[in-house]
Amino acid sequence: KNGKLNAGDLVIIWVKPEFVAAGEHPALIKRLVMDVPHWVKFPYRDHPNSNVRAVIIVEQINPHRQFVIPCDRLLGMHKCLGPLPADAVYNAKTKKFVVPSLMASPQRYAEAV
Repeated sequence: KNGKLNAGDLVIIWVKPEFVAAGEHPALIKRLVMDVPHWVKFPYRDHPNSNVRAVIIVEQINPHRQFVIPCDRLLGMHKCLGPLPADAVYNAKTKKFVVPSLMASPQRYAEAV
């Protein structure tokens, strides 16, 4: 959530509802081409007196294309960390997944679930 996003990272981009076409999903998975501007915190609004617009540049692989997306159209971005391991268990109380194979000890796993 608070990790730095860098060029080359795969990210999930959450688009504001007013910029999502009917029937389309509000999330996009793309690769960052350029770092997010350091002053941007999501959700972002451009300063009304500024003549500079904060943007991100992302790409997709098939077909290979690059897109420029204004930051003020986005709710947020999250880095893709990879697939959820097969042994992951959902804890409804904490609303988080626990992954036994990544836990340091069986005792910590028991405490987590």
